[in-house]
Amino acid sequence: MAAPTPNDDVASTGDAAPAATSSGTRALVAGVFVLATVVLTTAVLVFTARPADDDVDTSALTDTAVADEAGEADDVDTVAGPTTPTCDGLAVTVDLAVGATPTPGDDVILGTAGADLIDALAGNDVVCAEGGDDNILGGAGNDRIFGGDGNDVLSGNAGDDVLDGGPGDDFLDGNEGTDVCEGGGENEAGGDRLGPDCEASATAATEVAAGPPAAWAFYGNPWTMRSLADVGIEDERVSVRITAKYGGVMTGFRTYYKAAIGSQTAGPGSYSAGTGGTITVTLWPDDGNGFPDESGTPLAEIPPWAPSLVNGRPVGSQHDTFFKFSEWTTPPTIEAGGVYHVVFENLDPNPNTNFLSINNGYEVSGALERGPFGPQVADWGILRDTGEWLEWTTRAGRADGRYDPIFVAEMADGSSWGNGYMEMADQGTSIQRYRPVTDASIVRQMFTPTEDHVVDAVALHVFGDAATMEVELRTDDASLGSWPLAFTASGNDLGQWQTQEFDPITLEEGTTYYLSLRKTAGSGATTISVIRDGSAGGLTTNFPDGATWSDGEAQLSSNAGESWSNFSPADRADLAGLVFREQFS
Repeated sequence: MAAPTPNDDVASTGDAAPAATSSGTRALVAGVFVLATVVLTTAVLVFTARPADDDVDTSALTDTAVADEAGEADDVDTVAGPTTPTCDGLAVTVDLAVGATPTPGDDVILGTAGADLIDALAGNDVVCAEGGDDNILGGAGNDRIFGGDGNDVLSGNAGDDVLDGGPGDDFLDGNEGTDVCEGGGENEAGGDRLGPDCEASATAATEVAAGPPAAWAFYGNPWTMRSLADVGIEDERVSVRITAKYGGVMTGFRTYYKAAIGSQTAGPGSYSAGTGGTITVTLWPDDGNGFPDESGTPLAEIPPWAPSLVNGRPVGSQHDTFFKFSEWTTPPTIEAGGVYHVVFENLDPNPNTNFLSINNGYEVSGALERGPFGPQVADWGILRDTGEWLEWTTRAGRADGRYDPIFVAEMADGSSWGNGYMEMADQGTSIQRYRPVTDASIVRQMFTPTEDHVVDAVALHVFGDAATMEVELRTDDASLGSWPLAFTASGNDLGQWQTQEFDPITLEEGTTYYLSLRKTAGSGATTISVIRDGSAGGLTTNFPDGATWSDGEAQLSSNAGESWSNFSPADRADLAGLVFREQFS
């Protein structure tokens, strides 16, 4: 795999094609010509592959003479600079170092020497990350991604991708499509890790054997939420795209249906209207491009369901309406790592005046991708049918944003998986989107694993001004490690992820651990969000444990850790965007 070529570090070659030899040229002359051409070509190739080095001396490079059939020498320039930087031999079209951003088309993307978060978006892209601990998302299309130096996380997402980690301890996963993953560098035989969706090449790293698909290779809470956002099941069908954590028989699911309650307005343009309509649900495979494959018959279906709202409001138990268990008529068998679509349709003849909605977690524009560990948008998203299936990234009155379906699959063996976080956590009577973190006001996640987890990195999501945050993992008896994470200013809407890798740690079943967060530098406001599972209170969700960090609890201290209390007195709540990368063997 070719290394990226930064601007000014490597000169391009001129036109080196000699005139064609005549039929009367002697064999000796032809042999000299071929040899000269090979030498020239080899010199150019070796020079092109030279690593980035500001100390490269180009003054010693001179013209090369190649004899033509008349014995005269043509000068061929081997140096012409400065030139456009290249990536895998292609001219760069998106240079992050000069502020360029990827497009939905076919890009050639060059990262910086630092730690980059690169979302290549759609298209058949080529990405060279250069140095730093990078996180690269290929998006839809057939992509070629080169991590370069550093400990990188490379994800191909949809399409047939080639991932090359380069030097460093990397994690590579192809996700959808037929992918080839190479460790590269000095770690081809073991320092790197391949997710289960990678097809190992001859020089690939050690493959992760057991364990769930890459989208679910985590322990903790990868979900963040700025607010809730509803999607009406009206005249457009709605698809919840899911990636299965487990294979087997899926008996049914729970989602968060939403209708107007209390002081909320009912009617067109709101959460719900009229009777709520007649809702039917079908399950479809993915077409390989992130959309439902409806060429055959559905894999499963739910009989039509009438919410029986009155003037857009539920009658009786809100729980029976909002968090009902939907059971497939004939439970389907699904594959671990398979992408599926749960399609909701309103059969009412007047669907815009008789409907209800599905609630989702919501993040604003600029936060369209999730953190480094956990399901990405290609794994877990929401779409609408406008005559063609489209990603749902808009909400009335708001700029584009990211929708995170609240959806929990339940399996015949009793296991469950998905996203069971239904709202921002509350403290007392008010919902707080963000919890301030200072050197005295600190937060932590307390957790007692119900099985062993081997982890080797932690990722954290915070909001606010530039700050240095100290993350510490400890038991009641000892500290297992603490790490400073530097955050740049991100504002109270966008937020920012940072990742810390460490030597593998086994979190043992039955042992209580604490992962705490305190601010050690920075004068502005820094906050973290806390989200709840609705396990108590007026809206008891009955979401099963497998869909949240169920063996943990968010806690807070206002006196620098001298005493602690659970964050939410009503429901079990977790710190949002606090997640370990888990190893499997």
